[in-house]
Amino acid sequence: MLESGQMLGNYEVIEEIGQGGFAWVYRLEHTVLGSQHALKVLRAELVGDPQIRHRFLSEARITANLRHPNIIRATDAIAIPGVAGIVMDFIEGGSLEGYIAAATAPAPPGRIRDVFLPVLDALHYAHCAKIIHRDIKPANILMETLPDGRLRPMLVDFGVARVRGELAARHAQTQIGTRMGTVGYMSPEQLESATAADVRSDIFSLGVTMFELATLTPPFQGATQFEVMKAITSGSYTMPASLRQADPVLARVITRALETRPADRFDSCAAMAEALRTPAPPPPPVLARTPPPASPDALTPPPLPPPPAPAPLPELPPDTALHVRPLASPTRGTLTYRPDTDDAEDIPLSGQDMIIGRARDCDICLPRDTWVARRHCRIFFRDGQWWVRDHGTANGTLVNGQMVLKQALHGGETITIGQTPFRFVAQAQ
Repeated sequence: MLESGQMLGNYEVIEEIGQGGFAWVYRLEHTVLGSQHALKVLRAELVGDPQIRHRFLSEARITANLRHPNIIRATDAIAIPGVAGIVMDFIEGGSLEGYIAAATAPAPPGRIRDVFLPVLDALHYAHCAKIIHRDIKPANILMETLPDGRLRPMLVDFGVARVRGELAARHAQTQIGTRMGTVGYMSPEQLESATAADVRSDIFSLGVTMFELATLTPPFQGATQFEVMKAITSGSYTMPASLRQADPVLARVITRALETRPADRFDSCAAMAEALRTPAPPPPPVLARTPPPASPDALTPPPLPPPPAPAPLPELPPDTALHVRPLASPTRGTLTYRPDTDDAEDIPLSGQDMIIGRARDCDICLPRDTWVARRHCRIFFRDGQWWVRDHGTANGTLVNGQMVLKQALHGGETITIGQTPFRFVAQAQ
């Protein structure tokens, strides 16, 4: 284990940022360039094994030659007594695994495409270079936040599954085939042997990951790893009817990617991406049914009682475009509604969470903007910083014209909710 402040050549160890079954991950700073990097190092009990060490560093050499905007590239390797590590670009932002764990509703179809079309392009690039990932899963897709607020998916850990497989083989010397990957995301053929994994195995793992982002649950489930593997090999999962109705194209793409037989899946990530870009066909017309002629002997059923009326909500004036609930706590900032127009209005913000949407019980209600969801987004103040977080809406939340999931706010920035602009002004501390 490395210590904060420890020097590794021109790199200074800043802090530990993660660990797994075979490696630790640290944040480094280059003492000459001042740049930030991530370092993945083999655990101390493994670094002395020459075969594992060689395999680990060999994969770093392969990854170093991958140059794609959605692949985290290895920039250096550290091979000194007691340390075998891969230096990579440091990414600000969490993983897709963290996004799924924190989500309260499945991602809208547009956002799923925003994540997976770049990932498919990156994986196709790697496949053309004869490199199979073998461990596609949400934890290996990082969500980088760019300076303009946009999110960029980044693939990481190319080839690391080989090292995991090497470790598994050491603990089960009698097994004929070694599994390399993560159970739950592995294809049926990959469960049998790592040598069977090819392009279509990565496509299967992508299908599992897409299903999980679209539903917030993995497709193959079980109380034990054996039950999960049995579900994978038998193709036992259920595609939610809600996903088929919301986006039939996405449902078909996932279904084909999860076919049990490799020959039935997409033969390349490019073909899968092309299918994902296909627009959904229009729904069939609804034909009115002609009721059969009534029989004179038919009995007329008594009319059903009317359903009970819902509890009334407080009415808003018919021309209300903006309604703000009064705040009791001190003001810490301001939102200007429709800035630079005759309708501009300053809305005080406090330390409490502020929900913006069309529902009447929202703190800021926009009843006339049909692009706004019932509870569209949340603005909140944490640790001296204002934030905005979208609630998984179809039309999204924009900061300075760029769609964001969660974004820190700074004075003067424009937040667009549906079709309604606001300008954020932070109160001076």
